[in-house]
Amino acid sequence: MQAKLEAKVLNLPPVNIAYQRYIGPYGPGIGKFWNDTFMPWCVANHVERHATFGIAHDDPHQTDPEKCRYDAGVEVAGDFKAIEPTYLTTLPGGRYAVAEFAGTATEIGAAWTTLFREWLPANGWQVDNRPCFERYLPDTKFDAKTGAFECELCISVRPL
Repeated sequence: MQAKLEAKVLNLPPVNIAYQRYIGPYGPGIGKFWNDTFMPWCVANHVERHATFGIAHDDPHQTDPEKCRYDAGVEVAGDFKAIEPTYLTTLPGGRYAVAEFAGTATEIGAAWTTLFREWLPANGWQVDNRPCFERYLPDTKFDAKTGAFECELCISVRPL
């Protein structure tokens, strides 16, 4: 279970990523997408040891779950070539509130909510218009038995 979330505001550099999109309800389907589709693609393209990113584009409280968009991405070199259904983009750099998360997929939604609703306003920050994302560093821990994992929750911020 995740302890009280604390974040640090850091300047993150821009990152080139190759990504694939999942459309559907957030939750177990995303884990299946990572395991069955995206990670095998990473292995086939020799980028499985690079940082990976999860980018949820929609608020499931405001968007029909069947229409929620989620991108699974991996850091790639600027000259990387992608073929559909894989696309390229750059996650913009800048100020981000970064919090370390340790828990399961069923707990991560509450962690995001705590950061957005409590941590940001209590610390003088608000979300700006850049994407927010989960960052999984190459040495990120994952326990297949329990489903527990670690990642960084990164929220793009600007002062209140």
